[in-house]
Amino acid sequence: MHKGRLVVSLLYVAVLTLWLLNGYGVLLDGVDFLLDNAGGFLVVVVGGIITGVLVGRWWAAALPLTTFVTGMTLQATGSTPESGYAESLGPVEVSLLIAIPFGAAACAAGVLFHKGIRASGRRAGCRCCAGCGSS
Repeated sequence: MHKGRLVVSLLYVAVLTLWLLNGYGVLLDGVDFLLDNAGGFLVVVVGGIITGVLVGRWWAAALPLTTFVTGMTLQATGSTPESGYAESLGPVEVSLLIAIPFGAAACAAGVLFHKGIRASGRRAGCRCCAGCGSS
């Protein structure tokens, strides 16, 4: 695996985990940006698209599945919701209803964009680098 892909993947998983933990008051006490809907959208969707574009492999769509483990751990420890998205949903529900479907779709969209750009470069006869496979 390319080191850059690994770093981007781990960073996305870490940010998703911090977002989920923050909603249940485990970390980042007083950081309200991640609790509102815009913060969650940026973390899950925009972060997923960026991750998909940078990683460029289909396995990136599986990265949001890691939030299920975090959600199960929070549920088992009896963490209570603080505010924002966590107010009416438990940790497992947030993982299953928000992070996994929207994050996986965003990562897949980013990978699709990455693959489309590479394919259009090949069709146009790109000879700029060995990475596009045309040379």
